[in-house]
Amino acid sequence: MKVTKKIISLILGISMLVTMGFSAYAETEINFSDVKESDWFYNDVKTAYETGLINGKSETAYAPNDNMTYAEAIKLAACMNQYAAEGKISFESSNPWYQVYVNYAINNSIISKNYEYNTNATRSGYMEIFANCLPDENLKAINSIGDNSIPDVKSTEKYAPAVYKLYRAGILTGVDDEHNCNPSANIKRSEVAAILTRMMNPGKRISFSVGSDSEEADEAEDEELKVTTQPKDTEVGEGEEAKFNVTVSGGKKPYTYKWYYDSDASSKFFPCTDRAEYYEWFLGVDGDTLTVKQLDSSLEGSKYYCVVTDAEGKSVISDTAELTVKNGITVQTQPQSISVAKGKDADFLVSVKGGKTPYKFQWYYCNAGMSKFGRCEDATEWYERFKIDNDGGNYSLLTVFEADEYMKQDGAQYYCVITDEDGNTVVSNTAILSIAAESLSITAQPSNAEIKDPGTPKFTVDVSVGAEGGTEPYKYQWYLKGFGMLKESLAAYEGCTSSTLTLVNPTPGNYYFYCVITDSAGVQVTSNTAHILIKK
Repeated sequence: MKVTKKIISLILGISMLVTMGFSAYAETEINFSDVKESDWFYNDVKTAYETGLINGKSETAYAPNDNMTYAEAIKLAACMNQYAAEGKISFESSNPWYQVYVNYAINNSIISKNYEYNTNATRSGYMEIFANCLPDENLKAINSIGDNSIPDVKSTEKYAPAVYKLYRAGILTGVDDEHNCNPSANIKRSEVAAILTRMMNPGKRISFSVGSDSEEADEAEDEELKVTTQPKDTEVGEGEEAKFNVTVSGGKKPYTYKWYYDSDASSKFFPCTDRAEYYEWFLGVDGDTLTVKQLDSSLEGSKYYCVVTDAEGKSVISDTAELTVKNGITVQTQPQSISVAKGKDADFLVSVKGGKTPYKFQWYYCNAGMSKFGRCEDATEWYERFKIDNDGGNYSLLTVFEADEYMKQDGAQYYCVITDEDGNTVVSNTAILSIAAESLSITAQPSNAEIKDPGTPKFTVDVSVGAEGGTEPYKYQWYLKGFGMLKESLAAYEGCTSSTLTLVNPTPGNYYFYCVITDSAGVQVTSNTAHILIKK
């Protein structure tokens, strides 16, 4: 996702959550009796209120010491992200109310785990969410904050990258003169106002240096520009991400970063921006940390370095770091959160690669209101709710039969643990099942098929699906599991937005297709997944 410099004006148009609605801009004094000019947060609340970032809980009360729940924080982050990317907010209602925002946040990498959504968010938890709701290019580092320099946040903590990212971007300054974060405390509305104001308006961000007084900082700018932390050789498994970090000192801030890569050991390096633009292999190409995504054996032995330039045009080149990709067991296709009509089946698919075959798949579930996950195979005996199909291959398909609210399956969660022959394990993401409140349903599910390619130029495979109920007309959108939305412009597919999908001259292999049907009222239902095996 690329966001322009107009993001601030776009964000101001958002209509926000609970008691935190974005209002129209108005140059007016605030009339909150609980926000005084002597309060540290006065200017932040005033700015956030006047520019439409936040409202009070009433005409005269802001409630600066009230806490925010995880559900509220995720909704706020999801709305900002969607408006920044699409210029509009288009979330449907869901049950529970926050589920649609949770699904969006998971699918857009804002969050990567489940929360106790109705509990109050901690400061560290809030920072983990908000560090991911805008692109890295909008949260560039302006401060020199060394690792472990925040007294109560060790760099080994899981939430540390998010905290240090927001400190370095000038979003956070800490709760005291030593810049402590107080990560376990609940986040307050006064603190939220400060964070929102600084995230949306770079001019409000705070410049400071932890561990140095202003005189030492001035002396540092007189020093020669040099690399203080070099990128290190990194070894990761297939499907994982690799990170390369560089830090510099001296010269004149701000610094600019440009990463280069050599993917075929040819010693001919190219700017990562070229690859990022077309293939989305990289994140952070203009920051101090480069993230290499979608790792597979093609990147084995690839190399990376960074050129850092200061404000006066002086540059320094980092060492070159090498990437090693292990052929370990990794998740190739993650289970996806879906919404189905009441009483209909729901499918969750996972596939893996690497490691040593055969694989063992163990699915787990946690219905709404439950506190622990249980094994799906145990529940099969009691409720006959699950069917697990993996057929000895590299995939497993979990089918949840006749989903309904009675079994507390609206909001139920599912994930899979996969083990290879050597005992190595990998855990999939958690997917969430939502049950549509309306009566839109599927009348003809796509069917599995196993077909030997006859080798004719016009050979096709048809996968069809129909619907009833809801409000006509229906819209159809086909997806390929693990790869996303199919487009008519792709020569290999026809009928991507109709009830029948056609595969044109398919390459031999395994294909998993499903269709999302939307009625004119915006109610959606997702079909079963069809497994099409094309043999040579």
